Amino acid sequence: MSRLSEGCRVTHPRHGPGEVLFDRGETMVARFAHGLEEVKSSELVRIVDLLAAIEGGENFPLDTTLLRAQATAIRSVNDAWGVFSRSRISLLPHQLWVCHKALRQWPIRLLIADDVGMGKTVEAGLVLWPLLAKGAIKRLLILTPAKLVEQWQIRMRQMFDIRLAIYTTDADTPRSDFWNTQDRVVASLPTLRADNNGRHERLLSAPEWDMVIVDEAHHLNADENGSKTLGLQLLENMQELGKITSCIFFTGTPHRGKDYGFWSLMRVLDSREFDPDKSNDRMLAALPRYLIRNAKQKATDMSGNRLFQPIKQYPETFDYTPEESAFYSLMSNFILAGKAYASSLNKAQRGQVMLVLIALQKLASSSVAAVRSALETRQVRLYGLATKYRNDLAQETEDPSSRQDPVDGGRGCALE
Repeated sequence: MSRLSEGCRVTHPRHGPGEVLFDRGETMVARFAHGLEEVKSSELVRIVDLLAAIEGGENFPLDTTLLRAQATAIRSVNDAWGVFSRSRISLLPHQLWVCHKALRQWPIRLLIADDVGMGKTVEAGLVLWPLLAKGAIKRLLILTPAKLVEQWQIRMRQMFDIRLAIYTTDADTPRSDFWNTQDRVVASLPTLRADNNGRHERLLSAPEWDMVIVDEAHHLNADENGSKTLGLQLLENMQELGKITSCIFFTGTPHRGKDYGFWSLMRVLDSREFDPDKSNDRMLAALPRYLIRNAKQKATDMSGNRLFQPIKQYPETFDYTPEESAFYSLMSNFILAGKAYASSLNKAQRGQVMLVLIALQKLASSSVAAVRSALETRQVRLYGLATKYRNDLAQETEDPSSRQDPVDGGRGCALE
């Protein structure tokens, strides 16, 4: 057996493929995917690519050649579709399509706006797994609503064997150096967006992320007056500093009828193509390259059977009873009178009154009983406050020493 030369590609039964760096006789130093290792020379097997084999006139057994060809074909299919993952669930056509479209580009910049219930965590795992397996993604950051952090961690581990560290404020200190020691993190966006105790400085000074995933991305919002949510500001800062290589947004409600907020969200994905101040026609032309949307009405299983049955609508006409008509009229007059009263108050008081009126209108859409219960509760509360005020007033009248000096502007002055 000929000696392995420096720079030769080899494979090791435990460390996998690598490259020989130094020959030390009985041992060799080789670089593997995880780092450098010194191993026995006898444990290394030279990897011969097709061109080298042809040039060297080397022949290999037919079964070995067929197995390698099959392995190459499987890897090619998996790189495009992600079907050979460690997922422990039955995959669906629309999920594989999302994976296929995402993996056709690098870096990835996508807004995945599937309807609610279409399996966004499965889609995320299908995209991540082949990229993690081949080393394209080494640093991964997933931002979610606070209540979904543990859910993402559990599902990524159980379905795809992707292990994520949960971000906590206690773990993120200058001494712990959290962002430089953790490469795969899932964090609460509401927590991370607040720049407390130097949090953003540590995050933004850490190495860039190969992939950032944002769940419920519609919370990254802006409006025409220049106001932006803290989450959007954080993502924009990360983008401007070159901390995001690839980025995927997940949301079931990407637009919500507000062009400015939607294009502000898309600007994070690509500021050259999208900007709220640009022409809508130009941005709409570019949108299909960045947007994937699957509707429930078209979702099927692998056999082509619909997953969700269409909603059947049966129009019905209802008339108010005399009692319901009287209640509706009384409630309408009450709301109108309340709004008129609120218009005479200052801004803070007007807001409090309008809040009560809005709450009553919402309750009225539920039932008369809900309104009755709310009014009775409020009546009891107001009665208690009135009783307390009368008791305090009586006590001050009986004990003049408890009155405040008139110059203090207290209740003692009012009683004078």
